[in-house]
Amino acid sequence: LMTRSLDEPSSSYALVAESYTLADDELSVTFTLDKSARFSNSQPITAFDVKYSFELLTSASAHPQYRIYWSDIKGARVINEGTIIFFFKRKNPELHMMIGDLPIFSRDWLSAENFPNATKKIPIASGPYDIKDYSIGKYIIYSRNKDYWAINKPSRKHMYNFDSISIKYYKDMTVA
Repeated sequence: LMTRSLDEPSSSYALVAESYTLADDELSVTFTLDKSARFSNSQPITAFDVKYSFELLTSASAHPQYRIYWSDIKGARVINEGTIIFFFKRKNPELHMMIGDLPIFSRDWLSAENFPNATKKIPIASGPYDIKDYSIGKYIIYSRNKDYWAINKPSRKHMYNFDSISIKYYKDMTVA
């Protein structure tokens, strides 16, 4: 939803969400999504995808770290395709930024049924790079998404300049 600043520990900037409003009682936050936000398959990112991702990551199928991290969030309600509200169990001055860290999954790519086995399936992503090729435990090659929807956002300007990024994994520290 948002992106953290690398040099400002308590700052988040618009990314998938173009804005947010913290309720006066500080017990909920409303995110309004950027209408231009897209997944790599050109489908729009909707509030339904956001709610689905939150519910999936806080389910028993996901790592417990997410349930712990967002344990003060009561739930989420979609207002419309571009608006979602998260409700809090208690006041927490950082909770609206913590839920802003939520990764958003495409419902076309990731279902609750295949979630535990999804690591071998190339994701429908929303970032500046797509996975071009990989071999688990050996390497991964990313290629720049030339149609990346957020490339001109202030938080993305002058970033992601490489057409291709290759990462090799070494199991043996001596070889590494």
